[in-house]
Amino acid sequence: MKTSKKLFLFILTVGSFTFSCKKDDPNGGFSEEINNIVPAEVISTIRKQGMTIYEGKTPPQIEGIYLFSDNVLSGSTIEDDEIGEIYADYRYQFYEQDQTTLAVKTSFRGYNRKGELLSEGIGKGSFISGNKNVFSVFSEEHTTSSTGATSVILTIYSGEYTDTGIKNFQYAFYMKDKNDPNNDLIDIGSTRVFKDGDGISEPMSNLRVSFEEGLKRNPSQAVMKENSGRY
Repeated sequence: MKTSKKLFLFILTVGSFTFSCKKDDPNGGFSEEINNIVPAEVISTIRKQGMTIYEGKTPPQIEGIYLFSDNVLSGSTIEDDEIGEIYADYRYQFYEQDQTTLAVKTSFRGYNRKGELLSEGIGKGSFISGNKNVFSVFSEEHTTSSTGATSVILTIYSGEYTDTGIKNFQYAFYMKDKNDPNNDLIDIGSTRVFKDGDGISEPMSNLRVSFEEGLKRNPSQAVMKENSGRY
Protein backbone atom coordinates (compact mmCIF):
# COMPACT_ATOMS: atom_id res chain seq x y z
CA MET A 1 0.00 0.00 0.00
CA LYS A 2 2.83 2.40 0.86
CA THR A 3 4.53 1.55 -2.41
CA SER A 4 1.38 2.45 -4.35
CA LYS A 5 1.16 5.83 -2.60
CA LYS A 6 4.81 6.57 -3.34
CA LEU A 7 4.34 5.62 -7.00
CA PHE A 8 1.27 7.86 -7.27
CA LEU A 9 3.11 10.80 -5.72
CA PHE A 10 6.07 10.24 -8.05
CA ILE A 11 3.85 10.26 -11.15
CA LEU A 12 2.01 13.34 -9.93
CA THR A 13 5.29 15.16 -9.28
CA VAL A 14 6.74 14.29 -12.68
CA GLY A 15 3.51 15.30 -14.42
CA SER A 16 3.48 18.66 -12.63
CA PHE A 17 7.11 19.26 -13.51
CA THR A 18 6.52 18.45 -17.17
CA PHE A 19 3.53 20.80 -17.34
CA SER A 20 5.36 23.67 -15.65
CA CYS A 21 8.30 23.37 -18.03
CA LYS A 22 6.19 23.42 -21.19
CA LYS A 23 7.32 26.34 -23.35
CA ASP A 24 4.99 28.83 -24.98
CA ASP A 25 4.42 28.35 -28.70
CA PRO A 26 6.80 30.82 -30.42
CA ASN A 27 4.38 31.00 -33.34
CA GLY A 28 1.31 31.72 -31.20
CA GLY A 29 -0.23 34.97 -29.97
CA PHE A 30 0.23 38.37 -31.59
CA SER A 31 3.39 40.19 -32.55
CA GLU A 32 4.53 43.19 -30.54
CA GLU A 33 3.63 45.46 -33.45
CA ILE A 34 0.02 44.26 -33.44
CA ASN A 35 -0.26 44.76 -29.69
CA ASN A 36 0.96 48.32 -30.20
CA ILE A 37 -1.66 49.04 -32.91
CA VAL A 38 -4.79 47.61 -31.29
CA PRO A 39 -5.05 47.53 -27.48
CA ALA A 40 -6.14 44.27 -25.86
CA GLU A 41 -9.36 45.83 -24.59
CA VAL A 42 -10.35 46.84 -28.15
CA ILE A 43 -9.68 43.30 -29.41
CA SER A 44 -11.83 41.95 -26.57
CA THR A 45 -14.69 44.34 -27.41
CA ILE A 46 -14.59 43.39 -31.09
CA ARG A 47 -14.56 39.67 -30.30
CA LYS A 48 -17.64 40.14 -28.12
CA GLN A 49 -19.40 41.56 -31.21
CA GLY A 50 -18.86 38.27 -33.06
CA MET A 51 -15.59 38.95 -34.85
CA THR A 52 -13.26 35.99 -35.39
CA ILE A 53 -9.65 37.06 -34.77
CA TYR A 54 -6.83 34.66 -35.55
CA GLU A 55 -3.62 34.63 -33.55
CA GLY A 56 -0.30 33.22 -34.77
CA LYS A 57 2.88 34.23 -36.59
CA THR A 58 2.76 32.02 -39.70
CA PRO A 59 -0.04 33.60 -41.80
CA PRO A 60 -0.79 32.85 -45.45
CA GLN A 61 0.23 35.12 -48.30
CA ILE A 62 -2.92 37.16 -49.07
CA GLU A 63 -1.76 39.88 -51.46
CA GLY A 64 -4.50 41.03 -53.83
CA ILE A 65 -7.69 43.08 -54.17
CA TYR A 66 -10.96 41.59 -52.92
CA LEU A 67 -14.63 42.54 -53.29
CA PHE A 68 -16.57 42.70 -50.02
CA SER A 69 -20.27 42.32 -51.02
CA ASP A 70 -22.92 42.03 -49.61
CA ASN A 71 -21.53 44.10 -46.76
CA VAL A 72 -23.68 42.89 -43.85
CA LEU A 73 -23.62 44.43 -40.38
CA SER A 74 -23.12 41.55 -37.94
CA GLY A 75 -22.18 43.31 -34.70
CA SER A 76 -22.18 46.81 -33.22
CA THR A 77 -21.87 48.83 -30.03
CA ILE A 78 -24.08 51.57 -31.53
CA GLU A 79 -27.57 51.59 -30.04
CA ASP A 80 -29.49 52.53 -33.20
CA ASP A 81 -27.74 50.05 -35.51
CA GLU A 82 -29.80 47.19 -36.95
CA ILE A 83 -27.94 43.89 -37.25
CA GLY A 84 -28.37 42.39 -40.74
CA GLU A 85 -28.53 45.68 -42.61
CA ILE A 86 -26.55 45.89 -45.86
CA TYR A 87 -24.04 48.70 -46.29
CA ALA A 88 -21.91 49.90 -49.18
CA ASP A 89 -19.65 47.56 -51.13
CA TYR A 90 -15.93 47.70 -50.48
CA ARG A 91 -12.78 46.72 -52.30
CA TYR A 92 -9.86 45.91 -50.05
CA GLN A 93 -6.25 45.70 -51.15
CA PHE A 94 -3.42 43.93 -49.36
CA TYR A 95 0.05 44.40 -50.82
CA GLU A 96 3.78 44.35 -50.06
CA GLN A 97 3.30 41.59 -47.48
CA ASP A 98 6.52 40.61 -45.69
CA GLN A 99 6.49 37.15 -44.17
CA THR A 100 9.52 37.94 -42.00
CA THR A 101 8.37 41.18 -40.34
CA LEU A 102 4.66 40.30 -40.84
CA ALA A 103 4.09 43.81 -42.19
CA VAL A 104 1.51 44.36 -44.93
CA LYS A 105 0.09 47.45 -46.60
CA THR A 106 -3.65 48.04 -46.91
CA SER A 107 -5.99 50.34 -48.81
CA PHE A 108 -9.69 50.42 -49.60
CA ARG A 109 -12.49 52.11 -51.48
CA GLY A 110 -16.22 52.02 -50.72
CA TYR A 111 -18.94 52.41 -53.38
CA ASN A 112 -22.71 52.82 -53.42
CA ARG A 113 -25.01 50.85 -55.75
CA LYS A 114 -24.42 53.41 -58.53
CA GLY A 115 -20.69 52.81 -58.44
CA GLU A 116 -20.07 56.22 -56.86
CA LEU A 117 -17.15 56.55 -54.46
CA LEU A 118 -18.25 56.97 -50.85
CA SER A 119 -14.97 56.70 -48.95
CA GLU A 120 -11.37 55.64 -49.31
CA GLY A 121 -8.35 55.22 -47.09
CA ILE A 122 -4.94 53.66 -46.56
CA GLY A 123 -3.45 51.78 -43.64
CA LYS A 124 -0.67 53.32 -41.59
CA GLY A 125 1.48 50.50 -40.28
CA SER A 126 -0.44 47.26 -40.83
CA PHE A 127 0.57 43.80 -39.60
CA ILE A 128 -0.77 40.30 -40.15
CA SER A 129 -1.25 37.32 -37.85
CA GLY A 130 -2.55 33.79 -38.37
CA ASN A 131 -1.58 30.22 -39.20
CA LYS A 132 -1.89 28.05 -42.33
CA ASN A 133 -4.79 29.51 -44.37
CA VAL A 134 -6.45 31.72 -41.76
CA PHE A 135 -5.36 35.26 -40.97
CA SER A 136 -6.14 38.59 -39.35
CA VAL A 137 -4.75 41.97 -40.42
CA PHE A 138 -4.49 44.84 -37.94
CA SER A 139 -4.25 48.38 -39.21
CA GLU A 140 -4.56 52.01 -38.23
CA GLU A 141 -6.31 53.65 -41.17
CA HIS A 142 -6.66 57.31 -42.05
CA THR A 143 -9.90 57.85 -43.96
CA THR A 144 -11.79 60.58 -45.82
CA SER A 145 -15.55 60.37 -46.35
CA SER A 146 -17.58 61.85 -49.21
CA THR A 147 -18.68 64.67 -46.86
CA GLY A 148 -15.07 65.70 -46.22
CA ALA A 149 -14.90 64.38 -42.66
CA THR A 150 -11.67 62.62 -41.75
CA SER A 151 -11.07 59.90 -39.20
CA VAL A 152 -8.51 57.56 -37.69
CA ILE A 153 -9.87 54.06 -37.20
CA LEU A 154 -8.37 50.84 -35.87
CA THR A 155 -9.34 48.07 -38.27
CA ILE A 156 -9.14 44.29 -38.15
CA TYR A 157 -9.68 42.05 -41.19
CA SER A 158 -10.08 38.28 -40.84
CA GLY A 159 -10.75 35.34 -43.10
CA GLU A 160 -9.50 32.19 -44.75
CA TYR A 161 -7.39 32.49 -47.90
CA THR A 162 -8.45 30.18 -50.75
CA ASP A 163 -7.74 29.92 -54.48
CA THR A 164 -11.12 31.52 -55.24
CA GLY A 165 -10.86 34.43 -52.80
CA ILE A 166 -11.19 35.06 -49.09
CA LYS A 167 -13.68 32.77 -47.37
CA ASN A 168 -15.76 34.06 -44.43
CA PHE A 169 -14.20 37.50 -44.76
CA GLN A 170 -14.98 39.84 -41.85
CA TYR A 171 -13.82 43.27 -40.89
CA ALA A 172 -14.29 45.36 -37.79
CA PHE A 173 -13.35 48.87 -36.88
CA TYR A 174 -13.00 51.01 -33.80
CA MET A 175 -13.32 54.80 -34.14
CA LYS A 176 -10.14 56.17 -32.57
CA ASP A 177 -10.32 59.83 -33.61
CA LYS A 178 -12.09 62.11 -36.08
CA ASN A 179 -12.36 65.62 -37.53
CA ASP A 180 -16.08 65.86 -38.12
CA PRO A 181 -17.49 69.43 -38.06
CA ASN A 182 -20.96 68.32 -39.21
CA ASN A 183 -21.11 65.33 -36.89
CA ASP A 184 -21.57 62.93 -39.83
CA LEU A 185 -19.47 60.15 -38.33
CA ILE A 186 -20.14 57.77 -35.45
CA ASP A 187 -18.82 58.59 -32.00
CA ILE A 188 -15.24 58.01 -30.93
CA GLY A 189 -15.00 54.64 -29.19
CA SER A 190 -17.75 53.03 -31.29
CA THR A 191 -17.26 49.64 -32.94
CA ARG A 192 -18.89 47.91 -35.91
CA VAL A 193 -18.35 44.40 -37.29
CA PHE A 194 -19.23 43.32 -40.85
CA LYS A 195 -19.21 40.08 -42.83
CA ASP A 196 -19.33 39.25 -46.52
CA GLY A 197 -22.91 38.13 -47.05
CA ASP A 198 -22.24 35.35 -49.58
CA GLY A 199 -19.28 33.94 -47.65
CA ILE A 200 -16.62 34.57 -50.31
CA SER A 201 -14.81 37.77 -51.31
CA GLU A 202 -13.74 37.38 -54.90
CA PRO A 203 -10.39 38.68 -56.24
CA MET A 204 -10.66 41.84 -58.38
CA SER A 205 -8.26 43.47 -60.86
CA ASN A 206 -8.31 46.97 -59.32
CA LEU A 207 -9.90 49.22 -56.70
CA ARG A 208 -11.98 51.20 -59.21
CA VAL A 209 -15.53 50.34 -60.24
CA SER A 210 -17.66 51.62 -63.13
CA PHE A 211 -21.31 52.67 -62.93
CA GLU A 212 -22.38 49.68 -65.05
CA GLU A 213 -20.37 47.28 -62.94
CA GLY A 214 -21.93 48.68 -59.78
CA LEU A 215 -25.45 47.93 -61.02
CA LYS A 216 -24.64 44.52 -62.48
CA ARG A 217 -22.71 43.40 -59.43
CA ASN A 218 -25.50 43.78 -56.93
CA PRO A 219 -28.82 45.22 -58.16
CA SER A 220 -30.52 44.03 -54.95
CA GLN A 221 -28.71 46.74 -53.01
CA ALA A 222 -31.28 49.40 -53.93
CA VAL A 223 -32.29 49.33 -50.26
CA MET A 224 -28.81 49.27 -48.79
CA LYS A 225 -27.36 51.93 -46.55
CA GLU A 226 -25.96 54.76 -48.67
CA ASN A 227 -23.06 55.29 -46.30
CA SER A 228 -19.77 53.54 -45.96
CA GLY A 229 -20.58 51.39 -42.96
CA ARG A 230 -17.40 52.67 -41.33
CA TYR A 231 -18.93 55.83 -40.03
